[in-house]
Amino acid sequence: MNVKKIKNIFKKYIYKSNYIKYYKKLKIRPDCIVLESRHGDTLDGNIYYILKELSTNKLYRSFKIYLFVNIKSSKKIKKFLKLKNIKNIKIVKRNFMKYYKLLASTKYLINDTCFDDFFIKKEGQIYLNTWHGTPIKSLGRPSNRDFYRLGNVQKNFFVADYLLYPSEFMMKMMLKNYMLENICDSKILLMDYPRNIAFVDKKSKEKIRKELNIEDKYIIAYMPTFRNERNSKVELEDTINILKQLDTKLKNNQIMYVNLHPFIKGAINFDELKHIKKFPAKYETYEFLNITDCLITDYSSVVFDYAITGNKIVLYTYDEKEYLEKRGCEFSLDKLPFPKVDTITKLVKEINNKKIINYNEFTSKFCKYSNKNSVKNICELVLLNKNNDIKVKTIDKNNKKNILIYGGDLANNKITTDLFDYIKNIDRTKYNIYLTYIKINKNNEVLRQLPEDVNYISIEGSINTTLLEKILFKIYYKRECPNLIKNIIFKSMKYEIKRLYGNIKFDKVIQFSGYDFDIITLFSLFDCERIIYVHKRMVNKYINNKKNHILNYAYNNYDKIYVFKETDKEYLDRYIDNKKVFLIENFDLNELS
Repeated sequence: MNVKKIKNIFKKYIYKSNYIKYYKKLKIRPDCIVLESRHGDTLDGNIYYILKELSTNKLYRSFKIYLFVNIKSSKKIKKFLKLKNIKNIKIVKRNFMKYYKLLASTKYLINDTCFDDFFIKKEGQIYLNTWHGTPIKSLGRPSNRDFYRLGNVQKNFFVADYLLYPSEFMMKMMLKNYMLENICDSKILLMDYPRNIAFVDKKSKEKIRKELNIEDKYIIAYMPTFRNERNSKVELEDTINILKQLDTKLKNNQIMYVNLHPFIKGAINFDELKHIKKFPAKYETYEFLNITDCLITDYSSVVFDYAITGNKIVLYTYDEKEYLEKRGCEFSLDKLPFPKVDTITKLVKEINNKKIINYNEFTSKFCKYSNKNSVKNICELVLLNKNNDIKVKTIDKNNKKNILIYGGDLANNKITTDLFDYIKNIDRTKYNIYLTYIKINKNNEVLRQLPEDVNYISIEGSINTTLLEKILFKIYYKRECPNLIKNIIFKSMKYEIKRLYGNIKFDKVIQFSGYDFDIITLFSLFDCERIIYVHKRMVNKYINNKKNHILNYAYNNYDKIYVFKETDKEYLDRYIDNKKVFLIENFDLNELS
């Protein structure tokens, strides 16, 4: 690692450590808006069209508008904004001081994915999460890839003021897959995606075709999903092979434009291809997609938007079996109204097939909120509190009590076995159960053993602290310390609760694993009933190693402490109100059964 990279990492660490300071001290700036697209990697889709509306509509002239971008993407995005004549936008590089200041103080936050895991939504901030497409591929809990580490995406959803969904299908699917029912207070906006206004712009279509001198050509868009589950070298080889074969089979009046992942696109020499080109960089993705006559994709959400055009759509799923095993899909592709092929020969045959299937049934289900004023309407709702033509829904709640249970790293041991037996015996007609845990990469399949009506929230990222607070935490875990230090630690932990769980109202929290100093303290500070289990080795691990000050600090904040040995109870009775300490023989507690 070179010196420059080390400096950048150090700077990022220093800057990030100040985020919580800004969060505590800076006041909300009511005239500021920040937007971020795909973690700052690009500027397209919903965020581009919202940004365009904000920068050109006089209603928003008094606002300061900031766009968060990555260092690597900043030059490209600046050039693109200049090309599009979009002014009055200030570019802010992520992970720099100004980025953390703005995220801690800006009133209006708009994102199409999610802010990073350190983010804490501040009282008074208004957050719109548009997401970036109705998924075909599995997302959230059903996904075969990242089902065990959803915590940050979940957090962004349940702290958002508005979640934008273009159909009831997507609303139900996202709420279920990310387990948002009963804990999320966001308002659901059922409306068309802002990016889809591109498909009603006939003037732009004619203008671009003329600029590219392709007015008499049959234009095909090829937009395959990036398989980040696969070996990148294999995927590159497959893509090159597909494009070369297609290039020899396309007719002279046909041009195929491909939109590929940057890794793949950057390694392909398009000059060697006669009929195939990459999407021109000077056009936004949907702006360019609007000029095409046919779309070829596979597992991409783009079909739900492109169907609005009524143009031909073909699914080229040459690796369907492999993809379903590694990632999974929300529903069978056979249920979609689009022809599905798995060879180049079949694909070319479908491209040349003039017949276009009627998509009316499909669009009535997935695109029924199509509206040329979608961008105008969403901006006026979020920024001016004016609802023109948007269907707003609240998320239903079942009125059961919410319980949060901490299970540690869910290691393959007796504690995890006991935990799962315990959870399965809880009366779920009375309680909504949320299991929370840390770092389970190696043993993530254990989550598949949970009953379907038991939800989970993974703990991701690390606690937000200043450098001074980080030092005080080390002191806290090692020795007895004065109340001043303890108060600082406890205050930091309160912010950590908000970072991880937002404003979810839990009726009971249970520190079941019993271990982890920080979690012992964290769970002792929830504003609800607090329970902790003291397992067989805990007294030896903490007490005999002179960690009994943790008991004094945290254990006394718990309402109930359960132990499994009489000797442990006797020991704890010396430090803790003995009315809180209970000796148990099993986990079938009356209060939860």
